[in-house]
Amino acid sequence: MVEGFYMSPCGWTRLGLEVHEGQDNGKNFSGDEWKNWHKAYHGTRGSAVSSIVGRGLLQPGQGGIKNLHGKAGAKDGKVPIYATPSLEYSSHFIYTGDEESGGDNKSKVSLDGFHSAGGGQAGPSKTAAGLSWSSMAAADDTYVQFVFEVRVKPGSYRVQGNTIGMWPRVRGEYKGPYPATRFMPFDDVTLSQNLEWLIDDSRNVVCTGVMIRQLDHTLKEQEQIRIEYMKRLTGFDEENGCTRPRDYCDGTRTLARAQVAKGVMWQYNGSDRTLSYADSAENLWTSYDASTSTLIEEAYLQYQRFVFIGQPSGAPGPYAIHFGREWDESVKVTPQEGHTPCVLKPEQRRADADKEQGWRRRAVRRVATCEREGAPPQH
Repeated sequence: MVEGFYMSPCGWTRLGLEVHEGQDNGKNFSGDEWKNWHKAYHGTRGSAVSSIVGRGLLQPGQGGIKNLHGKAGAKDGKVPIYATPSLEYSSHFIYTGDEESGGDNKSKVSLDGFHSAGGGQAGPSKTAAGLSWSSMAAADDTYVQFVFEVRVKPGSYRVQGNTIGMWPRVRGEYKGPYPATRFMPFDDVTLSQNLEWLIDDSRNVVCTGVMIRQLDHTLKEQEQIRIEYMKRLTGFDEENGCTRPRDYCDGTRTLARAQVAKGVMWQYNGSDRTLSYADSAENLWTSYDASTSTLIEEAYLQYQRFVFIGQPSGAPGPYAIHFGREWDESVKVTPQEGHTPCVLKPEQRRADADKEQGWRRRAVRRVATCEREGAPPQH
């Protein structure tokens, strides 16, 4: 598993929090960790936001904090702090639903210009004072969710899979975190086995922002929208699990189940013909190392949109695999003037903010392990 990869969220408003740097802040965060502590999320109800802003995240039992959401993965009887790299997982209604609003998180006041519930425009000085976090969102028939953006010290947390028992799964009883329970994939940008990070020491997690999402439907309706979306991507049903074929080879050939059962490897085109998928001598098809190939295969089988593969030795930057229509077969791309049309087959892309390197794209294929390998890797 490659940690530390971050995707910019869409559809959320972020309010940055001041992080007090130095050893006197009660955290193992002195200010030099911004570049290497891993980014994750922690969902909460609106009525708890103010407390967390003031005190940070604490383990249940610390400072009167109660455990409200189970104790999966608890160690030595102590319930950890839970975080996740998936913004959608952290915003599930069992974490963000607020009892004070009847569980529906009905909004009262707008963030944009501080609109009053009566529909009038009021200045911040008149509306900001005394507002609870749970009322700071669009007014009228909208709903709100709150999620903390956090940084977590590398190596300080344990990882487990999905534990939301109400999420669709292959027929049968809940048997523990994924993969013990055969859940449908929860998110198309986070592997199911990496959905929960268990932090046993509150000094190793720092809150850096509050994420706010305004919805025009209830939180439970949002959950149903996500379920339908993932079912469309995966072809999931309770009897057979995910049924949408996973037979990609190179876009013109496919792999039979018998071939996949014997093992597959992922390869990239290391030649100057970077976006050619042809099985020809001109293309230097080069296998990823075993662990990277396994990671790509796991992401492909879980219908992921991307998978981050880190920075290979000798490479100028980090890379990700974009699965194109193998992720979502309905993807459509309108070529932009002056740009190479996007290839809708899986490809390797640069995974950093260096816009000058956006052209570094390479064709990626999946072959049976008995097929030949190409020349040494070229980045």
